[in-house]
Amino acid sequence: MGAPDGALALLFPQGSQYAGMGVAAAMQFDAARGVWDRAADLGIHAIAFGPSGDALLPTENAQPALGLASMALLAALRELGVAGAMAAGHSFGEIIALHAAESTEADALRIARRRGELMRDAAAGGSGAMRALACSIERARAS
Repeated sequence: MGAPDGALALLFPQGSQYAGMGVAAAMQFDAARGVWDRAADLGIHAIAFGPSGDALLPTENAQPALGLASMALLAALRELGVAGAMAAGHSFGEIIALHAAESTEADALRIARRRGELMRDAAAGGSGAMRALACSIERARAS
């Protein structure tokens, strides 16, 4: 079969946080686990791998957790020999695309955390939470 013609592009999405996100990759791939281990002093793994997704609702927690989960998956792909010739991202995914283009994990995580703090502050007076909805736009608007 051989390799396909053309270059491989990596596209990183906004993301959707949930309790336990990234744990399967971390248990399976040393490179993925290494990303979480290098950030262990920040305590994000306890939030992301916790029993409830409630701690992931505040944007200052959700953003770095999404970042770590995405960087861990990227590390697993690289461990498997998958490398993109280019990277792009949508919304939060732009931070991970920047990392894929060789920014450091620490820089990407710092940007993710700050983005979450800024989003929290911008939503002052509200909950400042990120939520993912698995429903039609009509149902979401009716809620």
